[in-house]
Amino acid sequence: FSGACPFKSRFIDDINYSSRYEGSRIYTIGSEKDEVVGHTICTEVTTRIKGQDGEKMYKDKKHDDVSLITAHFDVYM
Repeated sequence: FSGACPFKSRFIDDINYSSRYEGSRIYTIGSEKDEVVGHTICTEVTTRIKGQDGEKMYKDKKHDDVSLITAHFDVYM
């Protein structure tokens, strides 16, 4: 990420146009140290979904670590 906030693309506008098509309940899992999807771009948290019901956010885990340790949250959420 260059640090400059780009304009949103038509693709991003399209996938964010409708909400709750993901499911009746929406939960996200992320990390502030995620080196794959990052944590924020243009002040928005990359793992959040508009209208989500909840989230589990780690402060110090890398992407693969989060994937390996969150199976129980998938069921719990």
